[in-house]
Amino acid sequence: MKRIVRLLRELAIRVFVVAWPRTRVEGIQLYDLTFRDRLSNADLLRVSKALRLIRTTTAWVYSGLIRRMPRIIVAEAGGPEFVPSAKACIINSAHLRSAKTEDLALLFIHEATHARIWNRGIGYPVTLRSRIEELCVEAEVSWARRLPGGHDLAAEASKKLSRPWWHPSQEVERHERQTRELQ
Repeated sequence: MKRIVRLLRELAIRVFVVAWPRTRVEGIQLYDLTFRDRLSNADLLRVSKALRLIRTTTAWVYSGLIRRMPRIIVAEAGGPEFVPSAKACIINSAHLRSAKTEDLALLFIHEATHARIWNRGIGYPVTLRSRIEELCVEAEVSWARRLPGGHDLAAEASKKLSRPWWHPSQEVERHERQTRELQ
């Protein structure tokens, strides 16, 4: 049953990517799937600032990001996550509106690292999830250290691994939270 739901979700996302209006922000296609309200200019500016920060700090990271993950989908619930079939990062609209520029940049770097791993044919098997998430957080930490005064941000990023959100036992909790967000 989970597999069918996942396939239907992937199909729906592919349809949206093909048919849904989009805005181009710093070389990325930005989709608004909130259905409740349109992304404001402030939301677009938040995404733009985060992407620009990545580009100006580490051009090669930015180049890989837009090549491997050329889409950002803002949804009412869910995310953050990388959706391989759409080459997209899904982000929750509430998270977009509350996150600082640096935190959004870290999120985009994390999900682009998932894209890089996926493109190497590794996928996201349960047996490798811990290692994959470690690599993604290491990419965040490495990038954060390049920022002036970014050592505190890097330390915060490295703390993420203390709570294994990727573990299958956490999936039910995550799906329940996402369902509550939609209500």
